Amino acid sequence: MILTDEDIVDYKNEGTPLVDPFHIAQLTPNGYDLTIDEIQIDDQVFKLSQAYLNIVVRPLTHFKIMSEETVLLPENVIATLWLRSSYARRGIMATFGYVDAGYNGKIAISLFNGSKTDLVFEREMKKRTICQIVFEKLDKYPLKAYELRSGNYQNTKTLVKK
Repeated sequence: MILTDEDIVDYKNEGTPLVDPFHIAQLTPNGYDLTIDEIQIDDQVFKLSQAYLNIVVRPLTHFKIMSEETVLLPENVIATLWLRSSYARRGIMATFGYVDAGYNGKIAISLFNGSKTDLVFEREMKKRTICQIVFEKLDKYPLKAYELRSGNYQNTKTLVKK
């Protein structure tokens, strides 16, 4: 079952938020808009909130982003990611998969500027949404949740591992 906006708020009100920080303005009818914290182009990582200049992704360039929000999935909830249509319409492509039950951490996304124009991320952007996360409740608990299966990216906080 896909969780509605009301379900997502209920999780928060019950003390088990699915995202942190939680901003009601980012809630959608059936998900939550994730925002950009970091952008990696080649070997350079920019923290968007601390950048002195706008970040420019040239045409035909691969780049990665890290969400500002931490996703906190219970062991009976999974999630899928969907690129904002405003980016898709400009020629941005992304690879997504499921976010496994029990995952806790920020979300890293691999993207490609397939357009013929620069993609500019303004350092002063009030709303830096990149994708929507949609939550689904599982019919039953898995035998092993993410942390016990592999947990390779559990508690991820940054694009560059330290």
